[in-house]
Amino acid sequence: IQGRPVDARSDLWSVGIVLYERLAGARPFQRETPAATMHAILGEDPAPIRRANPRVPRDLAAIVDRALRKEPERRYASAEQFLRDLRAWQSGGIVQARPPGALE
Repeated sequence: IQGRPVDARSDLWSVGIVLYERLAGARPFQRETPAATMHAILGEDPAPIRRANPRVPRDLAAIVDRALRKEPERRYASAEQFLRDLRAWQSGGIVQARPPGALE
């Protein structure tokens, strides 16, 4: 939309959108009109996933939040990093996306 180069982080953002939809039961940027939706994608953060579904574990929510960050440099740099966090969450390990000091 912004005409910037795309890379794997753009794809991971798209995966984050799908995860958000599946976990929250709603699209993260859905608005009343296509123009409003586009505006939300460009300038708004999605509502916290745990607001839509409080049963989403905190670490999984942190993984989705990181994938959906506006600034590409703050997202996962690779699918390998993303998968590493998902596997850590599944096994009860340390999730890199977890905010400092946050506990499950």
